[in-house]
Amino acid sequence: MVELEYIAGSPFARAVRVLLHELRMDYVGREAEFAPTPRQLGADTPTMQVPTLRDGDLVLWESGVIADYLMRTSSSRFCEEPRLATELWRPNHEWADKLLFGTVQTFGTSVTTISQLTWTGVTIRDNPHLRRCAERANRILT
Repeated sequence: MVELEYIAGSPFARAVRVLLHELRMDYVGREAEFAPTPRQLGADTPTMQVPTLRDGDLVLWESGVIADYLMRTSSSRFCEEPRLATELWRPNHEWADKLLFGTVQTFGTSVTTISQLTWTGVTIRDNPHLRRCAERANRILT
């Protein structure tokens, strides 16, 4: 059975959990009570990020890679209604779909960065990077 390690509030982990649900895959979710330290994250991934998926000896990180793996290895939900796509990109729309996916990832990164730094007391008003994140998120939504 696959295991998914994630942090509460992560839009990337949420996307992976939704996909696991849609594929009707059993999994063990391991939600960290507190954000893992870089040392803990670095023990499994060189990028020190979650979500992290474990399937036997295989360890994957980065939500897009995890989604691709789950789509390629799952045999469920592709014949039932409503049908799920068998690929991440539509054959005749690959570049538009990839740009859309990248835009969603950028939005998630911006909002997560704002959220995490705000928890530490850094404000959008006082931090140029957070201002750019907020501008980016707002532009994506409009």
